[in-house]
Amino acid sequence: MNLRLLLSVLLVGAAIGVLLFLLRMTQTVDGELHLQRLANLRTINNLDVDLNRSITQGGNAGSGGRDRSAITTDLGNAMAAIDSGPASLHGLSPMLDQALDTFLETIDNKFALGYDFELRTRNWSR
Repeated sequence: MNLRLLLSVLLVGAAIGVLLFLLRMTQTVDGELHLQRLANLRTINNLDVDLNRSITQGGNAGSGGRDRSAITTDLGNAMAAIDSGPASLHGLSPMLDQALDTFLETIDNKFALGYDFELRTRNWSR
């Protein structure tokens, strides 16, 4: 009887050990780095909204009176942070790399279309 109890305790201990090992292996994400990446994405989103407002409202000032060149500079820096550097999203997975490349290309196209839109609306309003 004592042997059965000892064997049961050993099996329960081994099962708990395996569960703890598996739990530890699934939590290999650096929480601080993850939060920095999320902050970078949030920054890009906010700057993109500011740029949209700046372009569609005309003039050089964006939301909150920020200069469009400052918005553009900040957006470029934020995009560089997710493209390379310690908080880069590149290299995490092939699918993410492809999505990030598409996103960066889309933002570049948006700048070109924004300036084209600006030129056309300036010429139209004259």
